[in-house]
Amino acid sequence: MEVAELTFADTGVWLVHTAHSIHRIDLDSMTAQRMPGKDANPYKFEVEVLRLRSITNCIVGGPAYFTYEADDDSVDFRWAVTTPIVRIVREVAE
Repeated sequence: MEVAELTFADTGVWLVHTAHSIHRIDLDSMTAQRMPGKDANPYKFEVEVLRLRSITNCIVGGPAYFTYEADDDSVDFRWAVTTPIVRIVREVAE
């Protein structure tokens, strides 16, 4: 199943394909993981499974804004802005 927008009202596991990466968003466990492509900009927290705090503007055609719980007491949260979203599809269990 493919959708044009992803919000916290949704459930399940979704793959958000951007111009250079895939973000695996699990709305049941509220986690996220970025799988960078070869042309992706580096993230400080590459390929870690992070506790998702918020999703803003996760809409095909534009960038998404994610915030994550921080594992450092000196930081309130981590954040990321994606490149434009190409598609959002539900992950199919194998």
